[in-house]
Amino acid sequence: MPITLIITEHFFLMGGNEMLENGFLLLREDSSLTSPISMLHYEFYNDLDELKERLSF
Repeated sequence: MPITLIITEHFFLMGGNEMLENGFLLLREDSSLTSPISMLHYEFYNDLDELKERLSF
């Protein structure tokens, strides 16, 4: 596992945040558009209109 992944994972887990990992990428449910190196943010939407509103900058 890359050192940046290990450091990022420990930093967020110390804060009590839940996340998924697969050995090279951390997945975290978060609505922010930017994420740290080696992490991918995702979120769920209830309907298509909510998604369209979120994607229109």
